[in-house]
Amino acid sequence: MARCCGSTTTRDSSLTPIDPRTGKPGRPVGVADPYNLYFTPDGKSAMVMAEAQDRIDFLNPHTMKLRHSMHVPCAGVNHLDFTADGHDAVASCEFSGALLRIDVRSRKVVKVLRLGKAMSAPVMSPGHGYSMPQDVRLSANGKIFHVADMAANGIWLISAQRFRVLRFIHTGVGTHGFIVGRSGTYL
Repeated sequence: MARCCGSTTTRDSSLTPIDPRTGKPGRPVGVADPYNLYFTPDGKSAMVMAEAQDRIDFLNPHTMKLRHSMHVPCAGVNHLDFTADGHDAVASCEFSGALLRIDVRSRKVVKVLRLGKAMSAPVMSPGHGYSMPQDVRLSANGKIFHVADMAANGIWLISAQRFRVLRFIHTGVGTHGFIVGRSGTYL
């Protein structure tokens, strides 16, 4: 899958390579529960958020063959982003109301940060006290992780260095994802 984009299909347990020049799909590759797909900053591994399996799978980024499965101590592992140095990643656990700090090299969860009471399914946002973290994005300066929370109805600001809550910004019902501006300076 080198030099291409990919499309995940959890229903069929496959990744479909897409040629970025032509937009044509390639031959699907079998991968267990490919809910979301990320590549480590050093390019050495693909990371599949195997949400239904409560694990993150580390794959060969070219063949998509499994190298290592890492169990996660939460339900609904979902989105992630990497620290500026690429050593760690922060992943959201939407059904546990928590975030995980992961040492990418050792493939271990090193810390869990609870954001609120867990929800077991996406329902109308209950608000204060509940958490269902979704998208995770590191700030352009590498100091703050922004975490969208569709149950708390806003964005958590998490210290990238200390992995603790700095503050919460109420944005509205069902806050789910982020779009990064083309310059990389706006979120």
